[in-house]
Amino acid sequence: MLVGICENPFVLKILLFIGKLVKICYLVIPIGLVIFFSFDFFKGIINQEEADKQIVFSLKKIINVVALFLVPTFVSIFMKFISNIEFLDINYKTCLANTSNITYYEEKYESLIKLEEEKRAEEIEKQLADYEYYKTLDRRKKMFVKYNEKKDNNGGNNTGGNTYDPSAVFTGQTYSLSADELKNITAVCIGEQGAYVDGVSSEASFMANTYEAKYSNKFSTISSWVLDTGDGHYFDTRSYENGLPQVTDELINAVKEVLVNGNRTLPLYVDDHDCWFCSDHYDRNHNPLYCHNGNKGDICYLNNGGSDLSSKDEITNRDNYIKDKTKIYTYYKQDHSDDLDKYFIFYAWARPTTKGGDPFGYTEDTYKRING
Repeated sequence: MLVGICENPFVLKILLFIGKLVKICYLVIPIGLVIFFSFDFFKGIINQEEADKQIVFSLKKIINVVALFLVPTFVSIFMKFISNIEFLDINYKTCLANTSNITYYEEKYESLIKLEEEKRAEEIEKQLADYEYYKTLDRRKKMFVKYNEKKDNNGGNNTGGNTYDPSAVFTGQTYSLSADELKNITAVCIGEQGAYVDGVSSEASFMANTYEAKYSNKFSTISSWVLDTGDGHYFDTRSYENGLPQVTDELINAVKEVLVNGNRTLPLYVDDHDCWFCSDHYDRNHNPLYCHNGNKGDICYLNNGGSDLSSKDEITNRDNYIKDKTKIYTYYKQDHSDDLDKYFIFYAWARPTTKGGDPFGYTEDTYKRING
């Protein structure tokens, strides 16, 4: 119930109508009685035999009228009794007083209905967004191409930092991009991983994976998400776009193969990567990115199941990154101790054949949602 009974405009209108009706009765009935008794009086004078009968009949009518006038009194007593019952939340006097200001309660009721409709619309919009989100995940699951990788020398499955097939292709969603969008996105890929075909392919694959998993509900297109400096994923796309002279047709075609043709070089669950001891890296408030342990972000420390690897030599030693095993803790996630995805798991390097560029990986949550 949006409002109480005594603030409901429909109830107040009914009470107001009854009140007016009672007032009319108080006025009309006495006048009617005067006319009626006058008629009976003259009738009795004319016909003495009917006089006694008319007197008795008139007395009965007087008694009925008096009883009628007492009805509001009985109603008032009854309503006062009800008002004393707490769970009914009815105050008769308050209800009567509110009938003098029905317009106010009508406006209040309408505003509450409007607010309720807005909340309902927000809930529906959220439900639709969730539906689209999970529909995207379902589509990605169907498009996901599983492949068998070789076991490492120790016989373990999916372990060993170099156990990665750079020729593997993962079929994903395709995007329609203009020539300028492709060029600008390629510039961002170069800014992240350098002017290398395998590097920009990895970054483009990461872009598609991350956009579909986390941002497709907020941004209508992948290009708007990548190139929006204010709210997009990349901190300063304009500085990347200043490097457009480095954008060659070969690099553009590599990005096109990933985004337009849908042939990705990373599995669809790989949706994270960061750098170590990044020079001149700041958050959106222009504060330098330093980890709790004093390391300059993005990567704070690693863990392969034993002690944390947090020194500069340990973090920058690429042999310490073991596929599907190494947990990478970063500046961005270190403050969320209650977050199951406070780290991401290493998958491959941006340039896998030379072990160059940033370490790419995935969160356990995304992995489970994609692979079921």
